[in-house]
Amino acid sequence: MMLTSPHEELQALRQKFEATAAAYANTEREMSDAGRSLAGSNRGAILMYHRVAHLALDPAGLCVGPEVFQAQMEHLARTCEPISLDVMTATASSGRIPRRAVAITLDDGYLDAVVASDILSSLHVPATFFVNSSAGGETLIDSIARIFLEDLPLPAALDLEVAGTPVHAACATAEDRRTTFDTLRDLGYCLSATARRDLLWALYDWCGLDPAPRPSHRVLTPWEVRELASRPGHTIGAHTHQHLWLPAQPLSIKVQEMAVNRRYLEDVLGQDVSSFAYPYGAYDEETVRLCRSLGFRTAVTVEPRPVRPWDDSLLLPRQEIKNIDHAEFAMTVDALVGRP
Repeated sequence: MMLTSPHEELQALRQKFEATAAAYANTEREMSDAGRSLAGSNRGAILMYHRVAHLALDPAGLCVGPEVFQAQMEHLARTCEPISLDVMTATASSGRIPRRAVAITLDDGYLDAVVASDILSSLHVPATFFVNSSAGGETLIDSIARIFLEDLPLPAALDLEVAGTPVHAACATAEDRRTTFDTLRDLGYCLSATARRDLLWALYDWCGLDPAPRPSHRVLTPWEVRELASRPGHTIGAHTHQHLWLPAQPLSIKVQEMAVNRRYLEDVLGQDVSSFAYPYGAYDEETVRLCRSLGFRTAVTVEPRPVRPWDDSLLLPRQEIKNIDHAEFAMTVDALVGRP
């Protein structure tokens, strides 16, 4: 079947990714039955965060308020065994996951990772921060949201071509703008880095907006990444060069995205970077093989389930945590690692 648009390609890739993830999950269930008597029975949890901030506009629901994050980390410090991602990987591989072991991860390297770091450091909770190489800039989704979801004066209609797909969209009302945002977000997922850049520059030219990154939305600079890594219990992991949807990319781009990002981080830090987070949690068999061949020792997905001793260390599951109340957070943790 010939695909006629990036949107259709994204849908096909999502179906392929879901099939791949389902196959891995079926293997995990089979290994669970076979390996339960051979491995420790404890379950671990890897929790995933993105932003620790208050924002008026948060279309992807990435933000957890600092006071909420503080309460959540206090709960973990009091009732669980906070460990680093490296220790989680090692203890899972050896079948000796500590009881109620929890590892914290934060994706995308936003500037407010420093806020999270201050809270984590005060409680002696280790964490891994997964960082892209787009130093000091804004993400694609944040940039598109800024244009269409903030109260900016825009032309009444948008007409442009996105990687060969014509986009004709009304922008007169808030509902129109939300629809246009959703359309461009979905198209943007499977674009190449060049096509993403072309899209953003076309949008900035169309609306006349200054593309300078906002302090509230920019990601960490190399100096800030180095400062974060210098704090006790903090580790930096790779997250690709430009946060592309890897299953949509050819092998050469996958190699570039993963290898360039790792080299950038190792140059910034002066040390080995051994962990990786798949952008959007999306992977295919080729991406996992590449991750293994590049020598990563740990890689994490967004499959919301506990870590088990028989898990592949390059497909470790993570539970995303949203801005939920304390009771729901405690129930989520208990469901992953068992009751105290």
